Amino acid sequence: MTKRSHCSKKFAVRRFFGFVALAAGLSLGTAHAQSSAVPALLYADQMPALPGGGGNAALVATLQKNIKYPKPTTANPMEGRVVVAITVAADGSIREAKVVKSPRPDCAAAVLAAVQKLPRFVPGRQNGQPVPVVVTVPLSLLMDQVAPVSATATSQP
Repeated sequence: MTKRSHCSKKFAVRRFFGFVALAAGLSLGTAHAQSSAVPALLYADQMPALPGGGGNAALVATLQKNIKYPKPTTANPMEGRVVVAITVAADGSIREAKVVKSPRPDCAAAVLAAVQKLPRFVPGRQNGQPVPVVVTVPLSLLMDQVAPVSATATSQP
């Protein structure tokens, strides 16, 4: 292998990673200077959990219990799936919550309101150290989950 082909491969690799870094909003050589925050992981050795444990099933159950469902309409039913990405910080607090998919904007708002009611998590750990982790939670919304509206008006004879 000639020295020139080795250098061109090295340049191509650096150019590729430079493009990836620029696409991610970083520049080569200054990635650490721009942000002191640790980027959130998508997976950790120990994923974040609610204080009582129970894994993802407990998280889904807690969210579905706390959701105040918006009123469904016949033109725009409330059946579907809402997917929310929750960034749990290294201290267990919720750093960010973002709805990835939702059948209606008001369903997304209801899920985000329920996320704000969640207690502080047991933080995720990577190599024994607490780290921020993104937890993606799919929630199924069904029409039978909507509480029926009770009649408050009495009929007059």
